[in-house]
Amino acid sequence: MGVRGFKAFLIESGEVKDEKTMLMFHAEMQPREKEEFSDSADTLTAEIDDFDLGMSASFIDRAPTPVVRLLSNDPGDHHHEHENCRLPHNHAGSINPSVLSDKQAKALAHTPILAGAEPTFGKNARKVNTHHSRSYSYTEEDTKVNTPLLLAQQENAELANIDPTAYATFLASRPDNFETTAIAEIINCSTLLPTVPLHIVHLATHEAVPLLRAAKAKGLPVTAETCFHYLSLCAERIGSCSTHFKCCPPIRTDDNRKLLWKALRNDVITTVVSDHSPCTPDLKGMEKGDFFEAWGGISSVGFGLPILYTEGLKLDPPISLAEINKWCSWNTAKQVGLSHCKGTIRVGYDADLLIFDTDAKYVVENKETYFKNKLTAYDGMEFRGRVLETLVRGNTVFAMGRGFSGPKGSLGVGLLNFGDYVGRISAGLFTFIAMLTMVYALVTYHWRAKAIRLRGSGPYDDRFGPTMLCIFLLVAVVVNFILRIRA
Repeated sequence: MGVRGFKAFLIESGEVKDEKTMLMFHAEMQPREKEEFSDSADTLTAEIDDFDLGMSASFIDRAPTPVVRLLSNDPGDHHHEHENCRLPHNHAGSINPSVLSDKQAKALAHTPILAGAEPTFGKNARKVNTHHSRSYSYTEEDTKVNTPLLLAQQENAELANIDPTAYATFLASRPDNFETTAIAEIINCSTLLPTVPLHIVHLATHEAVPLLRAAKAKGLPVTAETCFHYLSLCAERIGSCSTHFKCCPPIRTDDNRKLLWKALRNDVITTVVSDHSPCTPDLKGMEKGDFFEAWGGISSVGFGLPILYTEGLKLDPPISLAEINKWCSWNTAKQVGLSHCKGTIRVGYDADLLIFDTDAKYVVENKETYFKNKLTAYDGMEFRGRVLETLVRGNTVFAMGRGFSGPKGSLGVGLLNFGDYVGRISAGLFTFIAMLTMVYALVTYHWRAKAIRLRGSGPYDDRFGPTMLCIFLLVAVVVNFILRIRA
């Protein structure tokens, strides 16, 4: 079978002893009828039949009845919620039919050269093998004259005249059925190993919801998560050359986004995560705007709560903070075996808390983000709600106006207030006064010691030092107060 961006992770759920292993899948897979490549450079062949994990050619025959019904183009129950749940399916052409023809959209989805979440050629190129034993291996020299799409066009004439800067082009290369096909395979595996919990990460398509619902109805231990960007961004609003919106699986249509929200509130999807994937701005290639050359990933760490709160207030009924806590704290704690100490406010639990201003409104600016690489898909968006302070195990690790601090640095930040611009000015004033006082005290000490040694007649009283120190401190306090009020 061909695989795109398919990853499997083994993690330990809670303590190693007496705990079961959880399988976590980033699930994107090209449908079997078009198996032509492996993005990971490890070609999966019919030899996997030897393991009999439900991933062989007889998959359809062994699949659970609800999965068979869906794969045979029958949405079954709840079809009114998922009118487009028919495989194979591609949303990209519906965004702007003038951008791509149906043949072009299919060609984009089937070409092995455009297989990866990131370009599979360049300085660190790896081979991409096909079942024809043909390899694609690109050098740094190739990248000077070619792009992924240009190389694909040499293999398939249907890709001629396709615009790599149009988001619909990139979306067509990763249709919904890449996710649903992979998830159907995973669910089928779960029927053979029903005691092993499975978790689908970064779910981007609502078309997988009937699969997940059917699996849950059979009692299979399958859970799924989605990401902040899939609940807040949509393909229709992504302009040409906007490569900072590229991620895999891709951001899909607005209708898809709304149905993900519905699945979340119906507990089919149980958790929401950031999938924070930063990169330097040059890797996004925004000047050129080629989606196939750009790094895939959205930077969103620190925005999660405002994103969910902003978008959730638009729903009917609006979401509550309790729901957000369930998706981002309690369910995630249960997921990784930490529900005995995290995920809720309870005596004996870790005091992982935050202070959230639900009335605050602000516009996101790249330069004001707290992560290293100042580039995010949320630049220019208005958020409702702002995190004012974050505590981990009772220690403040972030506070608005002071920035970040570790447990050991909290005392220093609290005393010196080296955080934002105003804090640095105020801290500089107090530090200067402290140093001036120390120098003055040393000079006064030596003057007195010398006078006593020479048996001077005195007086030895300091008439001006304490008074001047009080004046300087008062001025510094007033300046700090004025700057804080203005800020």
